[in-house]
Amino acid sequence: RFYDLALTKYCESGRYHLAGKVEEQRASMRQARRNVDGAIKAYESASIYYRADGRIDQANLVDEVRAHLLGAIPSRYKEAALIYVELAISKSSMHI
Repeated sequence: RFYDLALTKYCESGRYHLAGKVEEQRASMRQARRNVDGAIKAYESASIYYRADGRIDQANLVDEVRAHLLGAIPSRYKEAALIYVELAISKSSMHI
């Protein structure tokens, strides 16, 4: 509940990078508890918040973690591959 309240406050005030940090912390805790699906969802939310704040490097980092987690699940390997493709495109466009 505390995390949901913090997310609401940060989003209302336009502090999306802090909302991203909250979701990243939530993902880390879920990952430690072996709740992989919950961690994947939280990392995805963190990425969205970071991108909303223009923090593309941070978004890419959490997307890499998310892709790594997805890649360890055979039935979700294609999702991981798509994320890796998006990351490669994002990184190559940053260097142009």
